[in-house]
Amino acid sequence: MELDECKWFVCNGEYDSIKLFISSLNCYENKMPHILVRNLGLCDEWEQVEEDESVQKLIKKYKVIVIDFPKLGYKERYLINQKRFKFDEATESKEFGVLGRQRIVSFLKAAYTAFDSAGVWK
Repeated sequence: MELDECKWFVCNGEYDSIKLFISSLNCYENKMPHILVRNLGLCDEWEQVEEDESVQKLIKKYKVIVIDFPKLGYKERYLINQKRFKFDEATESKEFGVLGRQRIVSFLKAAYTAFDSAGVWK
């Protein structure tokens, strides 16, 4: 069985996070493929990264896969953390109401789709 490794780099869009991403790329170069996970739950504006020529040059040079991790509503996220729910528990809990549970299910579907879009699992 062959094991392919890659580094999933979850980024919040802040300068320090991008700087760590760049450091990781420079450290591993072509030895470890990277997937940049843009966490839309913490930052929904990525123009500053998309317009940064040095970052885009490295993404292209190392063929970094870029995916968007979806945003979960603040209320749902707060309650999940407060109650220490697992996502399957949250999708069944009456505390969220019908709309809240649907938001969680939609979030999970979008997250799975984002992960699958990286194309690294066979």
